[in-house]
Amino acid sequence: YKDCFGFRPRDHEFWTATPERKQEIWDSLLFNLADEIIRERNEQEEMLKEFTNLIQINMKNGAADEKTAIRWILDVEGFDEFDLAYGPDYVAFRFGLNYSNPYRDMIAEVINEMKEN
Repeated sequence: YKDCFGFRPRDHEFWTATPERKQEIWDSLLFNLADEIIRERNEQEEMLKEFTNLIQINMKNGAADEKTAIRWILDVEGFDEFDLAYGPDYVAFRFGLNYSNPYRDMIAEVINEMKEN
């Protein structure tokens, strides 16, 4: 339920429903969950395209490589030492990326370099 709608059910009829009604509720949840999984996947693909586009824009504006472009992006977004402490997962969260995105390792390298400086 929470994966489908973002919150836990309150006063839900499931607990008092007949076995047949419970099955209807369950089947409906599975249908909604499948839709939500597709929606999230599409959203993450779109956000990855946007992040890639940001990297390309920064490279056109003078960043020598993707790593430098990512550093510039984090600087502009105002990531501070507390944000950087959470590592690449926090960057993924902030940009709506999948936590196992293709830039994860590069983001981790940039974060480590930024923390050193």
